[in-house]
Amino acid sequence: EDEMRAVAAAFARKDRAAVESFLKSSPVSFPVYCGDALVEPLGLAAFPTKLILDARNLGPDGSATVRFRREGLTAVASIEARVAALLAETP
Repeated sequence: EDEMRAVAAAFARKDRAAVESFLKSSPVSFPVYCGDALVEPLGLAAFPTKLILDARNLGPDGSATVRFRREGLTAVASIEARVAALLAETP
């Protein structure tokens, strides 16, 4: 069974140069996008907000399903546990 897993980050911040500078000094192994256009559609009101989007069964409008959402600081272990549980599900 083929699975697609992706990690990406999006930021919504007026000072894009600050984010770019941070990424130069602390590179990551996944894509990072300027996500100002995502603020309203995803209802982002707090930063950081962590989302896990499930694109295995797209909605009628072609959008992924939000399967996990946490605003503010979140323990990495709780995110990892949710990812593992979602990947173990049968699509």
